[in-house]
Amino acid sequence: MPIKNIGRAILSVSDKSGIVELARALRAKNVEILSTGGTAKHLADNGIEVTSIAQWSSAPEILGGRVKTLTPKVFGAILHDRDNAGHRDDVNRLGIPPIDLVVVNLYPFESTIAREGVTIAEAIEQIDIGGPSMLRAAAKNHKHVLPLCDPSLYADFIREFENGEISETFRLRCAIEVFRKTAAYDAMIAAFLSSTPDTRHLTPDTLTLNLTKFQDLRYGENPQQTAAFYVPQGATPFEQIQGKELSYNNLLDLDSAMRLAQAFHEPAAAIIKHTNPCGVARRDTLANALKAAIESDPVSAFGGIIGANREFDADAAAVVESMFLEVIVAPSFSDKAREILAKKKNLRLIVAQPLTNEADYRSAAGGILAQSRDIVTGKAQTRVSVPHHSSHVAPTASEAKTASATESTSLPQPASDDPAQTPTAAEAGNDVAQTLLSVQPTPSSVPKTSSVTQTTSDHTTQSPAAAEAGNDVAQTLLSVVPTPSPVAKTTSVTQTTSEHPTPTQAAAEAGHDVAQTLLSVLPQGWKVVTTRQPTPEEMDGLEFAWIVCAHVKSNAIVLTNQSQTVGIGAGQMSRVDAAKVAIMKSILPIAGTVAASDAFFPFRDGLDLLADAGIHAIIQPGGSVRDAEVIAAANEQGVAMMFTGERHFRH
Repeated sequence: MPIKNIGRAILSVSDKSGIVELARALRAKNVEILSTGGTAKHLADNGIEVTSIAQWSSAPEILGGRVKTLTPKVFGAILHDRDNAGHRDDVNRLGIPPIDLVVVNLYPFESTIAREGVTIAEAIEQIDIGGPSMLRAAAKNHKHVLPLCDPSLYADFIREFENGEISETFRLRCAIEVFRKTAAYDAMIAAFLSSTPDTRHLTPDTLTLNLTKFQDLRYGENPQQTAAFYVPQGATPFEQIQGKELSYNNLLDLDSAMRLAQAFHEPAAAIIKHTNPCGVARRDTLANALKAAIESDPVSAFGGIIGANREFDADAAAVVESMFLEVIVAPSFSDKAREILAKKKNLRLIVAQPLTNEADYRSAAGGILAQSRDIVTGKAQTRVSVPHHSSHVAPTASEAKTASATESTSLPQPASDDPAQTPTAAEAGNDVAQTLLSVQPTPSSVPKTSSVTQTTSDHTTQSPAAAEAGNDVAQTLLSVVPTPSPVAKTTSVTQTTSEHPTPTQAAAEAGHDVAQTLLSVLPQGWKVVTTRQPTPEEMDGLEFAWIVCAHVKSNAIVLTNQSQTVGIGAGQMSRVDAAKVAIMKSILPIAGTVAASDAFFPFRDGLDLLADAGIHAIIQPGGSVRDAEVIAAANEQGVAMMFTGERHFRH
């Protein structure tokens, strides 16, 4: 279409990128420029002749600038169909000349709501009314009026404009972009206003996803499929600092790796293959966690995706330097680590912060499934890690069975009464301090406990009894726990008739108190359902296994020690098969490990299989009609078992 009908343009923009160059191109062809407020001043300051909208329309700005362009003259000039005789008569009678080009971008609502502490009132003032209205009017009438809603369109417009013709294809493209942009703008406003505590609703009657393309992908899940990655408007979910471009499958695995590694407070590493973990560990350093995760299943780790919840430092880089990996994702990478990993040019390094989205979306059955994100209880903030000594060991399966048969829940006694073989009161006091530090919300919130007097003697009987220290543990910990223990009271350790407890008795009593205290701070809904109680070490392992299991495809059985996966049975059609796979995949010793199941055991066969393999404790949701049968089996096998009351299917 010839450009002779572009004689007048309106320019009113918040983002002034490229607007001066565009205006100069228009003025070079003698196009009259109408403008408002800040845009008019910006153009005038750059020596470009402009006419005020208020002057042109004879309608002054009112309401503090809320009304500038919402007048019959402006909208009549944009909306009238030049091919409609009735429209021409109306504008001629009213003296409304045409506007042929509308260059508008919208108030910066997105950047406003991104500010920390922004109020609803502040956000509402950045809701554009006139801008979207003019753009939609021009887009509706795009055959005669060209809308430009984004600076990215300016260069293509100038090229067509200076060549002497605005193509129908470009006009339609610009109209489509307007409706996309205004729809996204409205969706962003609705999402923000729906995010307050009074209006938040993750499953609204109408779901509008305001997403923009982050990057094109080489292909989809398979080479014959096309794909792209979309993110919320304005979001930058990660930064790639090295390696080939990410694939569709890389992104799925990267998501799984991030979520699992970030589920722990301690330094942790997760290795992912096809969205399932093949090795997970937490340790004192990320490098040690990586070593342990790889040790869990070194064969499956080949070609995997690693997720880390700490800066990836030189020690961590040295651990994986010789491995073939697809992706490493971490909160940051040290300069030395980048130097080491730069030798692997195809290895993708991704810097990403913890994910915060509250909902999951998936396509299914011709529609979209929406659900709130799964929340796993038992994370580190609710866990009490109790330092332990070599004499505080988990009972063997035979010992546990004996205890079950006699209905006793006493902890096993040390093999010797020699004080050198049992924890001293000083050691118990250290346990007090360490345990308090692991649960106190703030340093000031925990009452100060009595100091444990150190003795210069080689005999522990000269210091306060370990039983008293153990009682202090229980009382102090209970003082910072808001709710009482949901766990039924167990049989107390047999008390000595001596006025002064022996070191052996004192250590046993302290251990018993610690175990009971640990159980008293279980996450809400967790309960021990077996005769044998889990030891503190087993509790630590059960919590670890439970978190890992929630990130494994169903049906899932996960075997772990205190902080390292041992065997993972993922995505099986039966729970028994999942248990078999977990056992089969175990490279590390199984004896004495713990197990997690993402859903209840429908029969006792799965539990029996695990117990026979050497598992000492199990955590599962419970809820089966045969729970009593499964609990009885655990008691027969001498296995401690926890019910959490929550299921973690993953499909």
